[in-house]
Amino acid sequence: MRRIALGAVFMVVIVACSDDGGGTTSSVTAASTTTTLAPTTSTAASTSLTAATTTTLVDDGVTEVEVAYADGSAEVTVDGEPESGRVQVALGTEVRLTVSADVTSEVHVHGYDETADVSPGSPAVIEFTADIPGIFEVELHAGHTLLVELQIS
Repeated sequence: MRRIALGAVFMVVIVACSDDGGGTTSSVTAASTTTTLAPTTSTAASTSLTAATTTTLVDDGVTEVEVAYADGSAEVTVDGEPESGRVQVALGTEVRLTVSADVTSEVHVHGYDETADVSPGSPAVIEFTADIPGIFEVELHAGHTLLVELQIS
């Protein structure tokens, strides 16, 4: 609510007339009173906005697919975010596949025929351009263990 205090300006005019016998003399005396306006106070309703935190990864043009294989199961992240199911990859994207495992094996990306060795403490890193559309399995050759499927389109 906005309050405005208004002041008033008063002017008092006193007119005195006197007659000294020889003529009429008029005298005017003015008195002025000024009232100062009170400061204006304004109160606005406060609005509080809460912004959601968004993490933006620096896009270096590479899709990072990380697979951690341990105790018979694989956990997959894409660009740092957990992923379940098939990993969607845009056609033409550069892919960096990093696989860590608690076993010694060979990682194989079917369809692209890319391979790399993996062992405990020594991850496999495979980089390729996703230029063939389709669904491709990534597996550990030892035991023919499926790690993840890449759907490139």
